[in-house]
Amino acid sequence: MVSDSALRSAGTLLSRVRAPRMKQAEVTIFFIATLVSKDPYLRTRHLTILIPNLNGEWVAHLVGQLATDRRSENRDTREAIKKLLDAKDFVELRRLLMHRMEFGTAGLRTRMGPGNSQMNDLTIIQTTQGLVKYLKETLPDSTHKGVVVGFDGRHNSHKWSKIVATICVNADIPVYLFERFCPTPYVAFALRTFDASCGIMITASHNPKEDNGYKVYWDNGAQIIPPHDVGISEAINKSLQPMESSWDTSVLKNESKKSLIINPMDDVIQKYNEAALAICYTRETNSECPVRFTYTAMHGVGHEFVCHTMKAFDFQDLIPVVEQVKVDPDFPTVKYPNPEEGEGALKLAMETADKNRSKVILANDPDADRLAVAEKTERLKFTLPLLLNIIPVEIDAFLPAQQQRIDTHSKEINVKIIKPIPQFTDEVIFCLESHAS
Repeated sequence: MVSDSALRSAGTLLSRVRAPRMKQAEVTIFFIATLVSKDPYLRTRHLTILIPNLNGEWVAHLVGQLATDRRSENRDTREAIKKLLDAKDFVELRRLLMHRMEFGTAGLRTRMGPGNSQMNDLTIIQTTQGLVKYLKETLPDSTHKGVVVGFDGRHNSHKWSKIVATICVNADIPVYLFERFCPTPYVAFALRTFDASCGIMITASHNPKEDNGYKVYWDNGAQIIPPHDVGISEAINKSLQPMESSWDTSVLKNESKKSLIINPMDDVIQKYNEAALAICYTRETNSECPVRFTYTAMHGVGHEFVCHTMKAFDFQDLIPVVEQVKVDPDFPTVKYPNPEEGEGALKLAMETADKNRSKVILANDPDADRLAVAEKTERLKFTLPLLLNIIPVEIDAFLPAQQQRIDTHSKEINVKIIKPIPQFTDEVIFCLESHAS
């Protein structure tokens, strides 16, 4: 039997000389050696080298068989691959198994489902094992400072947050683990507040319901930039074999690990709103604001937390879009839960605003890091003047009266102008001056 170390050497050599130039005899020998390897992940990687030299259906069939072994403890994904094998759907097998998701500055974001190219338990484990490896190499004090882990209301988000926390705890890294869903900005804020080394948010933001994602924030509270994306990606590729301990989330309840797990929710709610008050310039008169705000969370996590902030600012209660208040991962009332879609996404909000004679709509996307503001104009139509992507880390921004622009620190708030901002009435400006966050 050929040793795995010999196969690794052969694989490295073959990747350098490029497999298409291999002779068929060499392909056959290497293919046989690959199959007898004890490491199924090594076998799969080597098979991808051989694809240009082998019959596509044959390779897809064999890789599909490898994928139904114990590479994943999730029965659903294993059964999905098995069904494709039984149906001889080799095109779909190649799509799911022969290409890995690319980890970049935005982390990961794609459809949930089986295979290397989609979000599932196994790819979450592989990604987190690689991230932890890179984190400990790059920021060794992470074993003292810890990481922050949050999740939104999408399918699988809660489960995957626990898998992420499990892998971190197994590596003796403390975890600030939100016990329930939270807005993405809370993860960035908690990261800076607790001086943690890294933040991980399981969310696909405003993507369709079939998707999920994996955002990574570095110790400065911002999403990763080069060269960290490349370093993490390389570490992931070296961490594809899941450790047995990575599947067992019951470790989070073990007394021996209890000191490594902290629920930051209550602290973050309090400290976030205290920090937000630093840019509230008219709190003493906010309660007198004649403009009522209609608010939609777009079936996401924002409603509870926006209400906390509005209360801290002493505004009147929001007018909720009742049909969209409850967290629902299927987003039943919108095709795309993205406030940037305008009327298509804000139809219910506009109807609610009209019924309540409200002039201003505030709309978050499902993970509440995107805010759209719509105002009813003199033509009795709602326009969507601006969109804010918010990461509230030391925010220093406000909406100056009678100005049609927003001055911001680019690291904190990114502003996308959808349409020219109409001249706000005095009463609307009066309210928005203290609600730029």
